Amino acid sequence: GDDPYTGFTQCGAGDATLLGATLGQAGSPVWKKTGVARGDIVGDNLYGMSVIENNALVALVQDASSIPNKHVTGNTDAFYTGPITKDGSNRVASITHAAIGAYTSAQLAGAIVAWHGGANEVFYSAITSSSGNTINITPIALPALGSAATTTKFALLNVLPALTGGRFGYVDNGATVDVYIYPTNVANLAANIGIVKRNRLIDASASDYLKIEAFDLMNMGGGGNDNALHDGHLLAIGADTGIANVGKQRDIECRHIRIRNQAGGNAIFSKTAQNLVLEFITISDIYMRCENLCRCIGLQYITLG
Repeated sequence: GDDPYTGFTQCGAGDATLLGATLGQAGSPVWKKTGVARGDIVGDNLYGMSVIENNALVALVQDASSIPNKHVTGNTDAFYTGPITKDGSNRVASITHAAIGAYTSAQLAGAIVAWHGGANEVFYSAITSSSGNTINITPIALPALGSAATTTKFALLNVLPALTGGRFGYVDNGATVDVYIYPTNVANLAANIGIVKRNRLIDASASDYLKIEAFDLMNMGGGGNDNALHDGHLLAIGADTGIANVGKQRDIECRHIRIRNQAGGNAIFSKTAQNLVLEFITISDIYMRCENLCRCIGLQYITLG
């Protein structure tokens, strides 16, 4: 699902404002590709972007509070805990913690906060402004913390000074995006870096009496919209495609399929299918970089064969 990208240039002292003094110096291990068309990146939000290095999914850079070498998931054990303020609708409006003060306003301007909104729920908000140890965020009109809550667990994403090997970050310029990557192997920059352009690899959402066998499905994106049931699935069977009364797909058999390297969405999603058979399916490296509707396998209103 990805297309190769070349033309990365090595970062240097001119990038210190965004990368910080350690990474923003001559001979930096961080490389950048500027001017990537926004239309080339699949997903409703850029934090759902998927970058591939040598057929391995690259992690979106996170502050050190987050789970090492993984994208943010519902596991918030390693998150910071900070006091919050809420708006009149009981939504989180700001978070305070000493770790926030390690970054400048310029470095936080493009960052995303992942915050724990309840059991098994992690929500993502843009940082609208920052001052010292406090960030103000875009409140989310989704299940919020209880009215008595005074703190939340949270992690910071896309903070470029935190880049380490095998991670990437980005700068959103509107029509274009600058991609920053700390490659695990600089040699991969010549031909083995890809950016995912597709949010489905097999779409059987309107098919009956179908057999899908012996496929290796890899490198797909599309996360970033918590309710995009029709978006971001490697294999969609009888799924809601956004068309009213899509109907029930019948007799779909899937066997001997390997599914890997996905950020957001579901590896397999099926809604309203009848007599669905899933056998010998291997799923790996699926990172839940979206919100409460991301699963390895999502099944709704189905009848198993």
